[in-house]
Amino acid sequence: MSGMFARLCASFAISRFGDFLYNTALVVVVLQRTGSPRWVALAIAARILPFVLITPFAAVVADRVDRRRLMMASDAGRSLAMLAAAIAVGTRAPVWVLLVVATVASLLGTPFFAALTATVPDLVAPERLSKANAALSSVEQLAGVAGPVTAAGLLAAGHDGLCFAINSVTFVVSAAVLARVRVARPTPDAPARVPGPQRPEPADEGSVLRGAAAGVTVVLSHRVLRRVALLRWAMAFSVGVQAVLLPLVSRDLAGTGEAGLGLLEACLGVGGALGAVLAVRLVRACPGRPVSLAGAAAVLGALAMAGQSTVGGPAATYPLLFAQGMATVALLVVSVTVLQQHAPRGHLARIDGLLAGLGLAAGIAGSAAGAWLHELVTLRPALALSAVLAAGAGLAVLGAAARPSAPASCAMTPILGVGRWPWARRWTVSWTGCGTAWRR
Repeated sequence: MSGMFARLCASFAISRFGDFLYNTALVVVVLQRTGSPRWVALAIAARILPFVLITPFAAVVADRVDRRRLMMASDAGRSLAMLAAAIAVGTRAPVWVLLVVATVASLLGTPFFAALTATVPDLVAPERLSKANAALSSVEQLAGVAGPVTAAGLLAAGHDGLCFAINSVTFVVSAAVLARVRVARPTPDAPARVPGPQRPEPADEGSVLRGAAAGVTVVLSHRVLRRVALLRWAMAFSVGVQAVLLPLVSRDLAGTGEAGLGLLEACLGVGGALGAVLAVRLVRACPGRPVSLAGAAAVLGALAMAGQSTVGGPAATYPLLFAQGMATVALLVVSVTVLQQHAPRGHLARIDGLLAGLGLAAGIAGSAAGAWLHELVTLRPALALSAVLAAGAGLAVLGAAARPSAPASCAMTPILGVGRWPWARRWTVSWTGCGTAWRR
């Protein structure tokens, strides 16, 4: 990886550590102050809804301005917001003040993530995109473990405001690292990274609303991007359903109790870290089948979700959560790589922002559906139903890829490393549109 990408990755790691630290502290502080799950739900909505509503439009801005400076400005704004949050917590301000600050921080952070995804192709070679995306995903998974653990220690010691102050500092450090990144600004008519005939792209002129509409037009007119959008939306919905049910799984099925929820989430994180690494090897071994790989990951994740409804005890639940985390992150890494390869360079940020916004909206809808399903059919059937949408989308994409026009299968033996042993060289595993098949 280039030195510039390493700096971008370091900036992302620092800011995401602060994000996860803050996310945990926000929920705990609100719960301690109010004792009400409704206020906790409001806190989560205050943090997520701005991303859903603003990301598609903030991503248009990311396509039109210097992305590095936009990310630095986003970090600076969020640093000030977190400083205000630390003061609000320290002075025992009303909870609604903290929620307003959380909303403002999310609004200021929306341009950062779309600009980040769109910047990666300008810093790494096309053949290294999957590796770069896996590195970012791995960093995020590690931050997702370190941030909450740090928050737990600070909160247990009574340093509530310090959690928010540390997050403020992380944004300052992130901006300082970004200041040393040098990246060229793409032109609106820059082509996609995948060679081949290019269709005319919508003009990038006029208001931000028209710019967002241009991104929608690109996705709807591009077969590969449509399939990626379907997979990400379906998986986000299923994960949203399962997120609501996971505390109940910990209490009623896994036998780890409510306090054991962190262990279950850790299994998801560890599986996600492995999924990021595995995605790189899969894309490298099957360069012509990335969408099929994403579809297979969706099916695997759905099976792991549904499997949790049939077992009991931690020994069976942990491996299923590990598999779910691995499949979910692998799907994300592969889909982002496909997006970076196929989307027009001048529209990349807004397309990623569109998909991210739809994914967050799907996650919120899935969370609401999860609570409703649990009340309607109880826990085990609800877990099984949570996987339906992701499994259906994955099978639909695999079925479409299995048509006669699809490219020939590619060897996957290097992934398994079986070529090292003479007895194993007679066996290969090949990828087809419908999945894997052993042959001798």
